[in-house]
Order: sequence, then C-alpha cells, then structure tokens
Amino acid sequence: MDSLLRLLAIHGGQRRTDLCRALGITAQALETRLAALRAEGYVLDAEAEHIALRPQADVLLPGYVLLGLHAAHYGRGEMLYAPEMDSTNTQLKQAAMARALPDGSLAFCGRQTAGRGRMQRVWEDPQAGQSLTCSLLLRPTLPQERLHLITLAAALAAAQALMDAGADARIKWPNDVVIAGRKCVGILSELVFDPVGAPCIVTGTGFNVNQTVFAHELADKATSLRLSIGRPADRVRLLQAYLEHMEHAVATLEAGGLPALLPAYRARSVTLDARVQVIGAAETFVGVAEAMDEEGALLVRCEDGALRRVLSGDVSVRGVMGYV
Repeated sequence: MDSLLRLLAIHGGQRRTDLCRALGITAQALETRLAALRAEGYVLDAEAEHIALRPQADVLLPGYVLLGLHAAHYGRGEMLYAPEMDSTNTQLKQAAMARALPDGSLAFCGRQTAGRGRMQRVWEDPQAGQSLTCSLLLRPTLPQERLHLITLAAALAAAQALMDAGADARIKWPNDVVIAGRKCVGILSELVFDPVGAPCIVTGTGFNVNQTVFAHELADKATSLRLSIGRPADRVRLLQAYLEHMEHAVATLEAGGLPALLPAYRARSVTLDARVQVIGAAETFVGVAEAMDEEGALLVRCEDGALRRVLSGDVSVRGVMGYV
C-alpha cells in the first residue's frame, strides 16, 4: 500500500508539513501523490494545513478498509487489491510463495472472475459491487494437523460479521454460512509454504452482499445480506467486521483448541442436532448430527444406532440450501 495512504488511513488527519517530513518529500511531490489518490477513487478533506481521508460507504479500497479497522493484525499486513482478480486465493498464494508475507496479509477485489469453492465448485461473481471476495493469510500457532480448524473459525467469524449487519446467520457444517436456509457465504482454506518452507493458511471467503436476484439454479439455494436485511449493505464495514471476528476466533482456537471455539460455533450451527444426509465417496447414509470432536469431525448417530464419524463429504441438512 502507498505509504501516504497508510499514514492517512491509520493515523487520521495530518498536517501537510508533517506528511512531507514523514515521507521525505517536497510539498509539490505531496500534491502530486494526493492527486494520484483522488484518481484511484479516494475522497480527501484537504484544508489549508490538514489532509484527511473522508469515509465513504461501500467504496471497497484498501485505504477505506484500514480506516476504522479495529483488528490488531488481520488486514494490517500486506494488501493485494485490484478492481478485478481471477481469484483472491490464487493471488495471495502466489504472493506468499514468492515472499515472506506477514500474518494478516489480505487480498480482495471488486469482482472475482475465477473463484473456487470446496469440492471443485465454482464461486459465481457475475457483477462488480455485489459480492465481497477476500482472502486472508494466516500463520497460526497450531499443530499442522490442526490447521484445517481455521476453516471452522472463518465460518464463525463470517456468521458473526453478518449478524453485526443485522442478519440471522447460521453455519452448515463445516463452513457454509446460511441465512434462512440459503447460502450466503462460502469458504475455502488452502495450505501453502512460504520461501523458507514455513506453512501458511490462505483462507478465502466469499460473501453474497448486494445481490437481489440469483440464477434459476441458485434461486432456492442462495441469498444475500441485502435480501436478508432489506437494504443495501456496506462491504467495507462487513470486511472490517469479518477481520475483527476472525482475529478473535483464531486467537480462541490457538489458546484452547476447538473445544474453546465450539460453544460459539454450536450456537450458530444448523447442522448439530439436525437430521442430515451424508454423501461420501463410497456410500450415502442418514442420521442425526450429535456433536463435533476435537478435530472438527461430525459425529452422526445413524438410524441403526451406530455413531459414525464424518471428516469429509457432502452433508445435507433438511430445509437448508434446497434439501428436502
């Protein structure tokens, strides 16, 4: 991120002379850089002596994400932004493999053209300004065999961010976030190794934010935040809330493992205590989802009384995402 923009976003209004001194530039060079920020879409309050970023609702630019962000680390590392990207996960993974990005680095865009979900599904993002697609690079202090739990933390953080915006968001195991039984958020976490071989997690999260209609095949399976709350939603504030909740969820996971996170996850779950159908590679069965173990596996009580442990597969919950 541009150093001038970072100063204005983090520290608020600044005197022109202080900015010139901090950046080691002349007054004329400062005016040139301010003009460049305006060209990027930023609105500046520029009085005789002071300059400040003016907050703008739903203007999804790096400076506005930092402006008012309360997370201590997440979103404050390196920022990769473009109006359009193929995939925020792809771009952040490539950057992480090329250089040692700090924990909490973020990739986001106005529109994603080649988004991916779990089980090789495609993430649809047909029109700019309707979705929020972002990826976060994490270096959690978890054993490598527990890194997959980050995805559960992301689902909880996404649900909590939607709740802050006024929606009754729930989690369908393991990491789909639904509102009124329809999918609103998809999450994909991927392991990547940085240039010195240290493992990182890149967690991509896609929110349906301001859509009002969906393609016919998604009409009974998908929804948006706007449809839920009845008004347009601010993607900047939603991203900030997600980063703040994600930072807290990961810290909880690091401190106490999944048992520490599970009460909040269970409170939002539509899967636990519900009748489910599990479609695996070799078989399909039905039962009641009773619990999750410390590895995040779903424990399903089958009709014959047996308790089955589900680590992967497609789990359908009656009344959720079109399953009847």
